[in-house]
Amino acid sequence: MFDPELLRAFVSVAETGGFTRAAELLRSTQTTVSSQIKRLEAQAQRPLLRRTTRQVMLTHDGEMFLGFARRILRLQDEAKLCLEGTRGVVGTIRLGVTEDFASGSLAQVLARFREKVGALRIAVEVGLTRDLLQSLERGDADIVLGKQCAPAPEGEVLWAEPLAWAFARDCDLPADAPLPLALFQAPCVFRHAAVEALSGAGLPHDIVFVSRSFAGLNAAAAAGLAVTVLPRSMVGAAVRALEGLPPLPEARFMMYRRTGDGPCPVTDRLVDQLRAMRGLA
Repeated sequence: MFDPELLRAFVSVAETGGFTRAAELLRSTQTTVSSQIKRLEAQAQRPLLRRTTRQVMLTHDGEMFLGFARRILRLQDEAKLCLEGTRGVVGTIRLGVTEDFASGSLAQVLARFREKVGALRIAVEVGLTRDLLQSLERGDADIVLGKQCAPAPEGEVLWAEPLAWAFARDCDLPADAPLPLALFQAPCVFRHAAVEALSGAGLPHDIVFVSRSFAGLNAAAAAGLAVTVLPRSMVGAAVRALEGLPPLPEARFMMYRRTGDGPCPVTDRLVDQLRAMRGLA
């Protein structure tokens, strides 16, 4: 059995990259943290960190152990939340979201929820649906909000809406040239839907603008540089929905929850709040 205090010291050193910053995070001292790591390595019967004069790095065993340490601490936090109720408790819920959610009303929903449950830490990671679902599988996330354009065997559909081709309001599409596209980097379900629709219709196209954000895609489309794909509700004043191009599939905005650890009242309440977001992200 590993001491949770030692595990927390190890995770803090791994995440901050050093003993000094880990000690600051834990409100401890560098000497104490160093002693805790030595005790943990003695329990594990192998070195978990490689120390040099300039940096601290994980050993191969340390890299494997880090995921287990995080999972143990997260389960301990959840157990404390469940036993103590939903008010005035300390713990962490890890939320993975795609930018569709992050750029909408999610922040306000989370802020209101945290006010109700006290000193709860909500850690949010923004990424691609595929990567976030892998984090969920590894136990590195508790809830994932993502999107799909094909029927999903798992997860809960929060809402669905059509996708639209979007382009500048005051510009004409280039004639006799491949359709210029502004899309997310691969892998992306919107990108896949756009390319599949155009290829299926035999329309030549060229991905000329790749972005990690909707802001970049909107800017490219509004300037007349390229056509992009947006959920219908995100077609704003700067762009217009194009007609005459191949139909796009419906986008499903999904919620996935980590299973296997049993119910937790705090997580259940957050899930209910997220369900109430339907169509508001």
